[in-house]
Order: sequence, then structure tokens, then C-alpha cells
Amino acid sequence: MSPIIPVLITSGSSQMAVSAIKCLNLSKLVQVYVVDGDISCPGIHLADNYRIVKSFEQEHRIVEETIKICQEENIPVVIPGLHPHIEIFSRNLEIFEKLGIQVIVSTYDAIMCTIDKLVAHRKLKDSIPFAKTYTYNQVCECSSSIKYPIIMKPRNGCGSVNILYINSSRDFEYYTSKFTGKLDKYIFQEYIEGREFTVDILCDKNGNCISTVPRVRTQIQNGVTYRGKTIDHQILKEIGHKLAKSIQFFGPINYQAIEESHSKEVKIIEINPRISGTIILTAEAGVNMPLLAIKIALGLEIDTDELKFQPETQIIRYWEERFLFPS
Repeated sequence: MSPIIPVLITSGSSQMAVSAIKCLNLSKLVQVYVVDGDISCPGIHLADNYRIVKSFEQEHRIVEETIKICQEENIPVVIPGLHPHIEIFSRNLEIFEKLGIQVIVSTYDAIMCTIDKLVAHRKLKDSIPFAKTYTYNQVCECSSSIKYPIIMKPRNGCGSVNILYINSSRDFEYYTSKFTGKLDKYIFQEYIEGREFTVDILCDKNGNCISTVPRVRTQIQNGVTYRGKTIDHQILKEIGHKLAKSIQFFGPINYQAIEESHSKEVKIIEINPRISGTIILTAEAGVNMPLLAIKIALGLEIDTDELKFQPETQIIRYWEERFLFPS
């Protein structure tokens, strides 16, 4: 029997962390530790062990406390569980590597050229199909040719936070007037009517794409998939391989795209260099990407069957409660 692998997930409050924990809980190979500053965060109550660390927010403290926990508990692998942690761990990757701690995160360069949606668009638009993307100045300069509605979203952000749907040039003037001095931090994208997808991608240590699993998002609320299913979509898988060839990633990442209703043209709307919030669907369909990333990081063998997924596997989300009683 293989020895149990302890894995630390930083933060247990995000959908990304909870989904990763659920994936790892499908395997008997892993023991999950969670570090967070709040005993009531859901991830702590799904994990095998946890640590409460107050003020787990500043970069130096996140790095120091993570190292301390890994050394005390002999934990060889860390998975960043919060969107801001991705950048922090990638920036400090060398520190962890020197200590023999594997972090499931891409290089700082890969993170920075995709976490910024404008940078990603400029770098990849000539090789990968992207939704038309503009800066504020470009919209102003091309006002007569802009087709409304358009979408205003932060250059750096995740989910549907601070996203605005702009239906006309008058709306554009109204909404942008409220962001004076901050408009360089936003992009404007064409609105595409059609089916929306998330594509989970797994890359090895050399940046090679070893698995792609497309998922159609059939019901979305506040940027979160409530209903969806895996789908065998060749174009989406090919785009995933092209993306991995363009930027050297490691571990699970994902991109979101829309297939236009009439033309069936697929366009990327954003790239997320991290575990997706609904990666549990991909795991239940047969490809447990968080677990496989751990295996890759530790040099463990992966069976070819672990890279195959079952199309038409569906997810339906609903509320579930946990109760905390006085000790």
C-alpha cells in the first residue's frame, strides 16, 4: 500500500479551495491539511487536519507560516487555495523549491501574463481565438465601429465581481464616468451570445498539456456554475493544447470561452492560471487534476486511464449546511 501524502491547501474559504479539497477527498492517497484564519471557513470542516493562523494575509506571513507548517507536519506539497495566493506563491517559488516543498503553481511569468486579461489578450490574440478586447481609450477612438452591448470587467479579477453590461454609447459614458482615474484597470469585451464553457487543462512540469476536459456551463449564477456537464469538444481541446504551447504552465489551469450561437465560432473570454471552482466535475468525470498534479510534482507514475474523462457527466449544485456547536 502506498504511503499517505500530506498536502497543504492555503485558505479554506474560496470555492477554488473547497473544490480542490473535494477532489482530493476522492482519493485515499492524500491527507488534506488546510490553513486559514477563520475556524468557520468551510474548507476546514472538509479537511483531515487544519491550522488556524491569524492575519494570514500579508505575503511574508503567508510564506513563513506555510513553510513552518510544512516542516512541522512533514508536508511535501502545497496547493494555493485563494486567487491572490497564486501570485504570492509563484513569486516565492524558489524559496519553497530550495526547501524541498513542491507548490502546485505556474511560474511568476506565466501567472503575470495571464492574470492580467489585457496582457493575455495582447500576447495570445494572434495565435488563439479571443473575444474582441479593448481599452477605454480604444473604445473612445473607435466609438462609431463598436457594436453594443459590450462588457466592462477588471483586468485583474475572477468570477463576476465588478462586471458591467453596457448596452449603448450613452451607458458607456455614464458608467465610465463613475470610474474616473481607474479606467486603465478595466477592459471592454464584445458581448457574445452562445454556449459558455470552462476547459480544465493539466500541464506537467515541462509545460506539456497532458489532459483537457471541456465543460459546458448550462446554469450560471454570479459567475458560478450551478449546472453543467462535461463534453467532448475537439475545438476546445485543441485550443487548450495551443494555450499550453504558448505559455509554460504547471498543474491545473483553465480557460473560459463562448461558442457563438450562429457561427459556432469559439472565442476565449479569459484565462485563469489556477484550479477552477468547478474542477470537482472534471474529477468525478474521471480526471482528478489536483491529485494528478501532486503525483507529477512528486514524480509518481500516472496511469493513462487517469487522463481519460467521461463526456456527458453532469453536475447539479445545491445548498448544504454544516453546523458548529459550542465546545
